[in-house]
Amino acid sequence: NNLALLITFIMVTFFILQMFSIHRIINAVNFEKLTLTNQFLNFQHIALFSFKDEVSRLFSNHIQITLLQEDHAGEQTAEINGFFFNQNNPKKIKFEINYPKRGKYKFNRVKFFTYGPSKLFYVWKYYPIDESLHVYPTRKNIDSLRKSLSQGEYKSSGESDFLFHQRYAHGMN
Repeated sequence: NNLALLITFIMVTFFILQMFSIHRIINAVNFEKLTLTNQFLNFQHIALFSFKDEVSRLFSNHIQITLLQEDHAGEQTAEINGFFFNQNNPKKIKFEINYPKRGKYKFNRVKFFTYGPSKLFYVWKYYPIDESLHVYPTRKNIDSLRKSLSQGEYKSSGESDFLFHQRYAHGMN
């Protein structure tokens, strides 16, 4: 019995210490400002978060974000997740965000959350924001196509070969 009680005590102590350390990570987040830029769908999307206090690199590696879009009734209409990307400055952290489709996004809240290093507990914190951005359709590389057509370069599309445009003359097939 004593060995079972000792192991139980050690496990409970470990869980309590993990819980406090994960709460310490999320309490280190003191959000100030979010910077989003309009971007094309096929480009990398980076959100820059500014904080009032410095966030240590150890803590920032475990923090994740979710940008929440809600309608007027308070119902959640979109949830965009972001993952830690880079930290050049302890007060500014970059997160990579993946938008599922093009359109206008208006975010009302940001949620910082973590599972911590041991992934035993889930802790989160909400902050109100008022940010919007546009995600444009996938951008095609039209400039290189225009350049190749003006120089008369030969391009093969696979189905049929195309050399260049020329005016129709009587007798051409």
